[in-house]
Amino acid sequence: MLNDNFDSYNDGDLNGQGGWSGSAVYDVQGAVVKAGTKAVKKDNTGATAHSIEKIGSGEAKSNLVFWARWEAGFWIQHFIKEGNTDKAVIYFYNPNGGDCILLNWKSGDDVLKSGISKGVFYRCEFEWDADTDKIRARAGVSDEEPGDWSEWRDAYSVFDVIDRFKIHAKGGGYWDEISEGAPPPPVVTKSQAIII
Repeated sequence: MLNDNFDSYNDGDLNGQGGWSGSAVYDVQGAVVKAGTKAVKKDNTGATAHSIEKIGSGEAKSNLVFWARWEAGFWIQHFIKEGNTDKAVIYFYNPNGGDCILLNWKSGDDVLKSGISKGVFYRCEFEWDADTDKIRARAGVSDEEPGDWSEWRDAYSVFDVIDRFKIHAKGGGYWDEISEGAPPPPVVTKSQAIII
């Protein structure tokens, strides 16, 4: 759907670079990165939320991986969208006294990873399927330990493609290494198995 590591961008305002559009509080910098030479930073803005998004190619079935590091404040959120319509969100939050990463879908929340620490990059991944209007997600600490998938859940509304990624945050954080994740291998049924 989209790939971006921010390495070719100029330091300073992300808005207007590489197809990103939104608030001027998101800055490209090189002091804190997950990989490469650049990442995006946003300072904690208290009670005021700010958004920035990028349009990618529209995909009916695909994955999106991003790395996020929550530094301070109330929450940071990450939406997949069709046009201007939100379809699901992965967010870093403290609902009951413990920091965690959640998937919010049409009818509720799933905890993807509990007991997270601020100041640490986490690997987050969406997968979606327009044939069923379903989404699922996972969160982990590395490519080798990406976390367990949630159940397939209903998106906020039906969709034909996912074509945008939006960061929406009150809290401060860093973002890096956005990419199309490799989809899981298909399940092989007994009738499809080859017996040697």
